[in-house]
Amino acid sequence: MNRQSSLCAAILVALLGAGTASAAGYPDRPIKMVVPFAVGGLNDVLARIIAPRLTAELGQAVVVENKGGAGSVVGTEQAARARPDGYTLLLTSAALAINPSLYKKLPYDVQRDFVPIIQISSTQMVLLRSPKFEPDSAPALIDYLRKHPGKVNYASSGVGSPSHLASELFVRTYKLDTVHVPYKGAGPALAAIAAGEAEFCVDVLPTAMTMHKSGLLKILALVGDKRSPLLPDVPTLAEVGFPEYSASSWNVIMAPANTPADVLDRLRTTLRKIMESDSMRERMQQLAVEPRSVTGDALTAFISSETGKWGNLIQSASITAD
Repeated sequence: MNRQSSLCAAILVALLGAGTASAAGYPDRPIKMVVPFAVGGLNDVLARIIAPRLTAELGQAVVVENKGGAGSVVGTEQAARARPDGYTLLLTSAALAINPSLYKKLPYDVQRDFVPIIQISSTQMVLLRSPKFEPDSAPALIDYLRKHPGKVNYASSGVGSPSHLASELFVRTYKLDTVHVPYKGAGPALAAIAAGEAEFCVDVLPTAMTMHKSGLLKILALVGDKRSPLLPDVPTLAEVGFPEYSASSWNVIMAPANTPADVLDRLRTTLRKIMESDSMRERMQQLAVEPRSVTGDALTAFISSETGKWGNLIQSASITAD
């Protein structure tokens, strides 16, 4: 019995040693970065900018895998179920904070199944309108909506999408009565506004900027406390007298819960170095995206705050994706 106990102890020590060695030698094979959205959107673009830089730093290929569906739920579940060894990462958006309130039941729990690594971006939102809609400033738009309750449509890229919730928050902040018209994606929603099927919405700056510059729609104001260097002539809502409203989109990189601490530290340090590099900052700014490198308790608190903010809105507006 003593020999058997000694053998079990030796095997346990060997296994623990192997796990430590594996973590110390991380990474020794390719890493998968799951993007729970379709190819071509901002989430995908960010992943494909970061992946080659992460590859160069870690010495192993970082492969982007798009797994869209159900407003990011499909890909997020895949990442949640992955082995927690640092070889599967999740690059996702504000949907991470929205979906727990939007869906009655999710196949994962954000707090239980994930650990945040780093926030990589914050994306400014804009108030925009159709070229066929007459109000030509944010104050004029708000005044028009107040005088025509229930007569004006706002578009979104889908129920529960960041554009839907940001637009709904705008409407509720200023006690406006409007009609929500959801579309299947940002492209169709903005095309509908350009065609006059819907009159306005709040959406992210990168999506709207090209159409604004081509005259297909008009950005009336930027959400936030500063102007964009890409649109220096467009004021902020605060500048024109409406500072109460605040909304932004953002992206984070997560790992499955129980990923070894030293692996997380390696990823966190490497990603912070990438995000704070001059070349990355320049590339992100070209996309009208603000680079971020928030980690640790500050990131955990940020995700918790965003989850509460959007959860309160979803509940008060009775929004559901089920």
